[in-house]
Amino acid sequence: MSAPWPVLGEGIVPFLLVFGLMLTGNGYVVLRLFPRSGRPATLADATVLIGILLMGMGLWLALIYAVLDPGDASEVSVFIALNSMMAVVGCWAIALFLRAESRSMTGPRWRWPAVFALLLVGNEILMGAAFVLAESGPAAYTTAGWTGLVSLLGDSLTSVWFYWAMLANMVLFLLQLPLDRPSRTALGTLAATGAVGPWLVIAPLEAGVAMALIMSWALVATLTEWRSRPLSQDHVRALEVVWFAFALMSVGEGAFLLEPAPAWKGLWLGLATVVAMGGELLYLLGWGLDLRGRPFPSARLASPRKTSSPPILGN
Repeated sequence: MSAPWPVLGEGIVPFLLVFGLMLTGNGYVVLRLFPRSGRPATLADATVLIGILLMGMGLWLALIYAVLDPGDASEVSVFIALNSMMAVVGCWAIALFLRAESRSMTGPRWRWPAVFALLLVGNEILMGAAFVLAESGPAAYTTAGWTGLVSLLGDSLTSVWFYWAMLANMVLFLLQLPLDRPSRTALGTLAATGAVGPWLVIAPLEAGVAMALIMSWALVATLTEWRSRPLSQDHVRALEVVWFAFALMSVGEGAFLLEPAPAWKGLWLGLATVVAMGGELLYLLGWGLDLRGRPFPSARLASPRKTSSPPILGN
C-alpha cells in the first residue's frame, strides 16, 4: 500500500503544482455554478464547466497512459489532452450561438447535481491513480495482474491526493453556499474526516480515534442545536446525509480491519469513502442548484421590491 503522503523533497514540487492547478479548476467550477450575485447557472455555464471537467479527466487518463507506457504515443496523447481546451471553447461558442446563456439548467432535480458530482469525483479518483503510479512506479501494480489493479484502485482512493482534494471541494462549497450555521457545522464535520482519512491505512488506531472524536463533536453539536430550537428542514436533511456517511465510513473502516487480503483492504475503505464524500458533494450541489424552484437566497435578497403602484399606460 502507498503511504498517505509522498516523500518530502524536490520531487514533490511537480505534484503540488498540479494539485494546486486541479484545486483552482474546481474552485472555478464552484464559483461559476454559484456566483455571489445569485445569478442562476445557465446551459452556457454547464457547457463550459462540463467541458473543463471532461478535459481534466482526459488529461489524467493520458498521464496514466504516459506513466504506464512511456514513449512517443503517450506523449502525443498528453499533448492532445492539453489542447482539448480548444474544443471546450468551440462548444461554448456554439452554445452561445444557440442562446444557451438565456436558458437555465432545468430538468429532474438531481440530474445536474449528479452530472457534476460524478465528474468532480471522477477527476479526483483519476488524479489519485496518476499520482500513486508516478510515486510508486507502475511495476508494483502491473506485475500483479488483477490483484495489482485492485491494489492501485485502493491506494488511489486512500491516498492523500484523493482525500485532501475532496476535502478542498467540500470547503469550497461550504464557504460559497449560503447554508444556515447548523447545516454548515454538520457538513463541515463530515468534510473534516477527509483531513485524517489518509492515515487510516498506516495508523488505523490513531486515525480511528480522531474519526470518533469528529463524530462525537458532530453529535454534541446536533444535540445542542436540537435542545435550543426546532430543527429546520434543511438541517434535518443535512444531518441525514452526515450520519449516513459516518455510518458508511465506519463500515468501511471495519472492513479494512477485518479483510485478510492486503490487496482488498484499501479498496473497501476507499469505496466507502467515495460513496460517503461523494454523497455529501451531491447533496451540496443539489441544495445549491435546487431545481425545484426555490430561489437562491442571495438572488431573493437582491430582487427588486414589488410596488402596488398601477402601471403607466402609454398613449
